[in-house]
Amino acid sequence: MSEPARIQATGSSTIRAAIISMGGELFTIDLKNVREVFVVKSITPVPGMPSGLVGVTNLRGTVIPLLDLRPMFSLNAEAALTHAVVVQHGNWQVGVLVDTVPEIRSTIRE
Repeated sequence: MSEPARIQATGSSTIRAAIISMGGELFTIDLKNVREVFVVKSITPVPGMPSGLVGVTNLRGTVIPLLDLRPMFSLNAEAALTHAVVVQHGNWQVGVLVDTVPEIRSTIRE
């Protein structure tokens, strides 16, 4: 039986996720919410932003707020992060700073 037929026959579904690394720990983000990954060239600090928001960056003419989630998870936040994953929910989008370019994985959920 082919993979799509097996999934349909068992009621399973395939989940695709981006595996990201922050502070040496691995996390996943549903690929449906990932718009893109980019190299952060500059961060402009914005006064008065909440602690997790480190600033904004310009991504091809769009201002993207940047989140560093490491302090919120009590992870080592000493190293500079050079990549960001743009996560989108409806009309809202934010760049999450990550250690490395994410890996994409697919798994079958039953």
